[in-house]
Amino acid sequence: MTLVDAGLVIALIDKGQEEAHQKCVEASKSLSGPLLPHGRI
Repeated sequence: MTLVDAGLVIALIDKGQEEAHQKCVEASKSLSGPLLPHGRI
């Protein structure tokens, strides 16, 4: 099991966190591959 801080994931989908949301959206454009492995939660 891997534990991660979900704050950045929340900022990615929560437009109410304007500055953090924009930074996460821009950073996500440079990521490759899925954020979660398929079929696993």
